[in-house]
Amino acid sequence: MDKKELYIKRDELKIFAEEFLPEGFVEGKKYPAIIVSHGFAGNCGFEEQYCEFFAAQGYVAYCFDFCGGSFPGTGKSDGKIVDNTVFTEVKDLTKVLDHVTKLPYVDNSKVVLFGTSQGGLVSSLVAAREKDRIWKLILVCPAFVIPFDARCGKLAGASYDINNVPEVIMPPSQMPVGRKYHEELVNFDPFVHISKFKGDVLLIHGTDDEVVNYSFAYRAKNSYAPDQCTLLMVKGAGHGFDDGQRDNIRLASKLFLEGKKQQLAIKVFVTGYELLERDENHQKGVVLFNGYADCDNFRGVILPGAKDTQLTIGDGPTKLYAEYTLEGLDRAGQTARISIINQKKGDYYKPEITTDSEALSYLNDMDTTAILEFNEGGLTVRIFG
Repeated sequence: MDKKELYIKRDELKIFAEEFLPEGFVEGKKYPAIIVSHGFAGNCGFEEQYCEFFAAQGYVAYCFDFCGGSFPGTGKSDGKIVDNTVFTEVKDLTKVLDHVTKLPYVDNSKVVLFGTSQGGLVSSLVAAREKDRIWKLILVCPAFVIPFDARCGKLAGASYDINNVPEVIMPPSQMPVGRKYHEELVNFDPFVHISKFKGDVLLIHGTDDEVVNYSFAYRAKNSYAPDQCTLLMVKGAGHGFDDGQRDNIRLASKLFLEGKKQQLAIKVFVTGYELLERDENHQKGVVLFNGYADCDNFRGVILPGAKDTQLTIGDGPTKLYAEYTLEGLDRAGQTARISIINQKKGDYYKPEITTDSEALSYLNDMDTTAILEFNEGGLTVRIFG
């Protein structure tokens, strides 16, 4: 993977950026591209892992520092922090987009924006403005709350009088915010604007996000057309994600970009464990569980008898073999059963599904991939296909 640093001009300012080329990059070939935008006070170093992942998937990937948008001393782009606003960041991202779409090795029909937190809000606004140039949009805990916070006088966790806004707002994080940042947002409704983008959207948000309440994610989903936005709520996640959750975000993004959609979301609750075999070299046991599915395609419960046989040999990873059946109503409102066998094949979990549902019969032959989101007391199984 080839990585290089570059600068992109926006007015009189220089935007620091990093480019990641795919392994085996071939001159003369055109590649899809993805531009990754960091959150409030962040910098492109926060997003390098995403760029490395997407480059490994065959994308030309970019991250960059917003002008004045990084914590003091951490960003490499020009610009004063107090001059930074959401809309200066919109300009920055648009300039990066201009640069990327002029490259001879970029397929302009497949340009993706990926943004985290404030970078998600900015990416959604640029996607709406540049809707003819953006293929797909991925938003991770997007900060649609920011205009609401401005109206409440609590931008970035600060507390100030909205009738007497100081020249410089200093939040607890010590990342200064200029008055213009507030003034540009206080009467702005992002949900009116983001719906102008007509491409597919993946929105990932934590149920315990302490910075951006998850209700803003539902508002964003409802601002897009029906079936346009896939919303994945990560149970127990806050405004940041742990390593396992970030792995799942990357995998969900990969599947989304491949055109796969979430077919089932199953909540699993562990109810017991039975040890079958154990010696100094291996352990075999059965995890017992119940749960339910509550998604667009199916709503129902896991029937008794669900089990996950787990085998650990030496210091190697634990192998899982889960077998269970759901009973409930399919998307046509008909009573149905769905039987699932889920195990890892290669790098991914590949469920085998059989169902008596006519409306969901396509699942019987579908190539599916499962994402396992572990949380306290169980997990969420998301099946894409």
